Amino acid sequence: MRNNNLELTLSFALCIFLLSYVLPVGATSEDRARPSIVPEPISFPVSCGNNISTSFAMMNDLNACPNDGLRIVANNVHIDCKGHKISGTGTGSGIVAVGKQNVVVKNCVIKSFRTGINFFTTNSSRIDNSTLSGNSFSGIYVRDSDSNLFKSVIVTGQTEGIGIYLRNSSNNSIRNVIASENGIAMWLYRNSNLNIIEDTISSSNYNGIRVDDGSALNIIQNVRSFDNYKFDFGFFTSNNNKLLNIYAFGHGENTVYLFRSDSNNISNVTFLGNDYAVNAINSRFNSISSSIIRKNTFGLVFDGSSNNNLIFNNIIDNIINVVDESNANHWNTTKSFGTYIFGGSYTGVNYWGNYLGVDIDNDGFGDSFLPFDSNGSISYGGDYLPIAKLCGDLNDDGILDNSDLELLIGIAFRGESLPNPSLIADINGDGVISDIVDVEMLTNYVLRGGPRPTCSVVPV
Repeated sequence: MRNNNLELTLSFALCIFLLSYVLPVGATSEDRARPSIVPEPISFPVSCGNNISTSFAMMNDLNACPNDGLRIVANNVHIDCKGHKISGTGTGSGIVAVGKQNVVVKNCVIKSFRTGINFFTTNSSRIDNSTLSGNSFSGIYVRDSDSNLFKSVIVTGQTEGIGIYLRNSSNNSIRNVIASENGIAMWLYRNSNLNIIEDTISSSNYNGIRVDDGSALNIIQNVRSFDNYKFDFGFFTSNNNKLLNIYAFGHGENTVYLFRSDSNNISNVTFLGNDYAVNAINSRFNSISSSIIRKNTFGLVFDGSSNNNLIFNNIIDNIINVVDESNANHWNTTKSFGTYIFGGSYTGVNYWGNYLGVDIDNDGFGDSFLPFDSNGSISYGGDYLPIAKLCGDLNDDGILDNSDLELLIGIAFRGESLPNPSLIADINGDGVISDIVDVEMLTNYVLRGGPRPTCSVVPV
């Protein structure tokens, strides 16, 4: 009996030991593509075109490979390039894996192939801390491959190609990537779903991040995007994606381009300095919220077939704020308590740089020119809850501070130009625009923490 108990105890212990490798304790979605534990790879020299069936660390560069650099032919292969270079002659792939699992490629510099790293039907694998440059088609090409992680990667100089290209590939994570000087920074194509792109910099020659051909439920977040020529983010016949926490600026044509794409969520995006902040063609039921849309030629453009989009809780201040040719977009939600993007007490509303209405009942919203149609640029309806200009905010930056006080002093004592509308310089609301009493009241608020001004007089 003791021997039987001992065997059972040892068998149980062995199961627990093995399960600790298969199901590591504390695994999270952060490492959805975490490969299972393998021994530290040994070092040995390799040559161009070698088939790799075991984990190893490189000892030498591979230069001017005529076709593929290295071919991974087994599962559970980990390649640590140790900073060594793998270069080609414009054909093949630097590293290729077909039909494999649990592959790791790290610390590599791969350039001048057709494709830097090629994963085809390869799952639960990882590319880490590597640089892919000057490859003619793509830096990383992933086809029919799921649950992979690409982290701390630089893809640059695929000048006519693609930095990272996912085709029919889902549940992949792209994190901490710099994609620069590529034709397209990243492309999610043909039913590439449930992917995450985050903590990334995108700056390319033509397109930034493109989501295309039925790709859905992807999350793009915490991305800094600039100087992409055609668009920073493009959605083509792709629905139910999220674009969150984005800072996009530059001199390109579009920040966000929507073509026949519905029910996408665009939130907390800073749009600066492009021709179009949002350009929607035949796209419906999209939401644009909590965003700063400023200093673009056009802010928001919806063609006649782009209906039932919801735009709320935004700052909209551009040369032309909106062109809405549809008959059913919605420019506010119900007024609700919450933190407005400008720091007010309500959400569901927008601030318009060209709204000159006044707040008669002192609730923060304009009570004239309603619904606000941006001077005729919204063909149907408009914003029923536009934020009125902030009383005393003479430089129109959403903050009452010393800069506004200096401007008010200039108006009161030096005859400088009035703001538009002029009532925001009537700090105490007595109907006299910018006199010594107004200066004293704004000084009391800015410098001494006194009552916030309201400018609540109805114009005569």
